[in-house]
Amino acid sequence: MSPAGYIEARMLCIYSLISLLMVPELRVEIPAEIIEGESPVLFCKTTCDLSGKTNFTWYKNGKRLSERIVSEQLLLPSVSSDDTGNYSCAVRDQKHLSSPAVTLSVRCTSRLDLHIS
Repeated sequence: MSPAGYIEARMLCIYSLISLLMVPELRVEIPAEIIEGESPVLFCKTTCDLSGKTNFTWYKNGKRLSERIVSEQLLLPSVSSDDTGNYSCAVRDQKHLSSPAVTLSVRCTSRLDLHIS
């Protein structure tokens, strides 16, 4: 192998190593209990210091949520049983590097009205 080929191959290995080291570890944090009608906030947390404004992508049951949601926070306004599911997040459309899914369960409230005469 020529010296130029050796240097090129070595640069590729170094680049690959740097790419691996820069993959952030992500996790979704949710409230311990979520009751129907509440508006919980889910957080996409990372162990890496992501410099600058970083855009996030949110997924529910493996499907991307709105493209307008790019924050590390996901607000679910007035939740219902329809919001139950597995939520995950990723940095900038990197679905193959998304966080482990976290199951969000919504506890229903009783709507029984008692009339005592």
